[in-house]
Amino acid sequence: MTIHAPAHPGGVVSPHAQHHYLAWLVAVVAVVLAAGALLVAPGIAPGTATPMTAEQKGLIEFRAAERADWAASEAYPEWKALVEFRAAEREGR
Repeated sequence: MTIHAPAHPGGVVSPHAQHHYLAWLVAVVAVVLAAGALLVAPGIAPGTATPMTAEQKGLIEFRAAERADWAASEAYPEWKALVEFRAAEREGR
């Protein structure tokens, strides 16, 4: 007994045949992206941390000092110090 199914005259493959290829393609792309993320993003993969150099530590300390100076200037702005300085000059005449 033979089952006769209608065939497309142009020889187009049914979507069911391509469904498996699409699933494999998605799986391969997901694996490649996950591996790429492990290679590119620092700190994701365990045991990949490198010790900081003296230059990096110095830069971190420099930036911390900059932030501290900025916070101090926000607490007592320069213009306020200048106004007080000018007021003290006027009182001293």
